[in-house]
Amino acid sequence: MLDDEREKVGQEGKVLAVLLYSAGKSGYGFIVKLFNVSGPAVLKWMWSMGKRLPEPGVDSEIKEVQIDEMWHFINKKKRKIWIWMAMDRSTNKTIEWVIGDRFIKTAKKLYEEFKHFAVFYVVT
Repeated sequence: MLDDEREKVGQEGKVLAVLLYSAGKSGYGFIVKLFNVSGPAVLKWMWSMGKRLPEPGVDSEIKEVQIDEMWHFINKKKRKIWIWMAMDRSTNKTIEWVIGDRFIKTAKKLYEEFKHFAVFYVVT
């Protein structure tokens, strides 16, 4: 489909797309199809709105941190990356995250990012 055939998406539509994506209710590809726009257009919306938001605050005394990991591949399944996240277990807010492999060095890198918090308990 040519660019001039695509519908113009207003600010309300862009906000809705960002909310759906950030709440985990819609994937990136679904938003592209829903609004009949290109992938780079959706990425631009996300980037633009994200730059306007303040950095979320994190409580300095977190009792429990939950570590989670997920893998994704880039273009080929052989090119795996791992996203490691540390979350406040009581609020499910992301404290820190790192991208790397599935080895201990990546886990240590994540730990270095959140060790300054007063954490009492870490779960995986």
